[in-house]
Amino acid sequence: MEARLRQKASELQRREEKIVQNEEELKAKITEVSRQMIQKEEEIMNVKKRFKEEKTLLESDKKRLITQLEEYKNRLEHADARLYTMKKDVEESPVSLLRAEIQQKNLEI
Repeated sequence: MEARLRQKASELQRREEKIVQNEEELKAKITEVSRQMIQKEEEIMNVKKRFKEEKTLLESDKKRLITQLEEYKNRLEHADARLYTMKKDVEESPVSLLRAEIQQKNLEI
């Protein structure tokens, strides 16, 4: 009977040691997972920060390009107006009128 009690006590001791060992392993795993989660959260924050910086850069580039586009549109409109004015001046110049009269006379002849 005593041997049985000793055997049961020994078995209980082994079970308790195994439980303690399992608890330690679980604590280590929980600690590792917590560390990994913190690391992943930091990575996510860095990616978000990078995306925000890139978005800001893209928005500033967009504004700059829109301003530049407007400037080029204005230049084009002014160039078009000057071209129209120059063509009109050339058509109404005395040399052009004389040339048109000469051509008209040549056609009549």
